[in-house]
Amino acid sequence: MTDDRIPPPAHAAPWVNVLGEALAVEVFLSLGGSMIDLAYAPRTSALSEIVGIDQAAALGHALGAGKIKVPLAKPWVSQVLYRDGLAQQEIARRLHVDVATVARQLKATPGGRRRRLDTRQIELF
Repeated sequence: MTDDRIPPPAHAAPWVNVLGEALAVEVFLSLGGSMIDLAYAPRTSALSEIVGIDQAAALGHALGAGKIKVPLAKPWVSQVLYRDGLAQQEIARRLHVDVATVARQLKATPGGRRRRLDTRQIELF
């Protein structure tokens, strides 16, 4: 079994390490680019509504309490969504960018345009 995890950029890595890849993508799509208040013991916030109180507290401990800007990490998010099987058109709609931007981001990332191998495909060589 191969590890198809895509390494996140340095500014998004703490978020991915604490929340996991799928939840981090959801946070980046929902709150990316905005300032949020991180707390060691959060009560209610936009972040805690998405990830839950425990995960929001874990993120507060990992990054420190205070105001912090949520990363956008659009090239990484587009790579993850493409790997998960979304079409470039759908990725562009979710990221609110042009489809050419998505294609350029996928081409520029290490490994190029990755997609899970289809196990039904026969070996030709």
